[in-house]
Amino acid sequence: MCVSLHPAKFSGTIVGTFDAAGFRYLAYSNVAASLAGPASTASTAGTRSGAATRSRLRSLPAARSIAPRRTASDWDVPAEGGGDSGAGNGNALILPIPDDFRNIDVIDTTAFGDFVSDIQRALTPITRGRLRRGAAVDSMAKNVRIIEFDIYTIVISPSAEAIEKALAKLPANRRPVLNAKVLSKYTPWYRGWALAVCCFDNREAKRGKPLLFKYKPSKQKDASKMFIPTLDDHSGNGPDLNEQVDVDHTIFAAAPGMVGGHAVAYTNPAGGHAAQRDLPAAVVGETLTGKYKNGDIIVDRNALLRDGTFKWHRVSPPDAPKTR
Repeated sequence: MCVSLHPAKFSGTIVGTFDAAGFRYLAYSNVAASLAGPASTASTAGTRSGAATRSRLRSLPAARSIAPRRTASDWDVPAEGGGDSGAGNGNALILPIPDDFRNIDVIDTTAFGDFVSDIQRALTPITRGRLRRGAAVDSMAKNVRIIEFDIYTIVISPSAEAIEKALAKLPANRRPVLNAKVLSKYTPWYRGWALAVCCFDNREAKRGKPLLFKYKPSKQKDASKMFIPTLDDHSGNGPDLNEQVDVDHTIFAAAPGMVGGHAVAYTNPAGGHAAQRDLPAAVVGETLTGKYKNGDIIVDRNALLRDGTFKWHRVSPPDAPKTR
């Protein structure tokens, strides 16, 4: 699931992480319906898209930080596991990413937009049964990047203040009213991490492409903990870390040299994008349903390599206050 700036309904969530070629990837897909404002209609992200529209990812070269990387504290793994400003009509989902915001690549998944559905099918064999056209934008200011991607305008920054200023410049149909009580929690909870605020037009009814972020987990002390964002709140009031939330999503992970796993048969023709070479040949994961304590998920990469065990834990954000 995810956290939205304003009331929303999400379903069909598929979220996971995999390593390839020295990088870590975060894949995210869902069906999202904004409940904010009077003109709410459904828009979907990462569902099957039919004929793909071809477009090229043109972006500025990724700037590298010249300042020393500051590492946030890692998670305490539990024993159990398995004020507003601006005006606009949009909504947004928030994804924290443990890297410097300048180093993160947003991959154009136009040519292989079915890959998350393919991964989900691989995990449930018994039940088998692009950038915006004309827009070539990855603009970078000192503390923020703004990327146009399919149905999204993605604002990436480590600073809630910089995100607030960037949102004010977005077109009204994509611009969510800043919800400080949601966004202000992220800077102290994910100290030093990038925040990807993925803005969408609540009046659009389109089938979007999966979100795929390429990064290095530079803000983690222990890179063997593979992060999957599942912190949940759709009310617009901000996540409550002591709350039991309804969970209905598929999570997955993969790493080179992993033992076993479920082979993935990808349906999109190979070669449409260089990143297709990095998609995992096999994955492990499961579909979670029911009530869980609110939080993210970390997966033990060492267990994947050792014996293919999908060992995961539900955790609070790394710098959040202790919960009950």
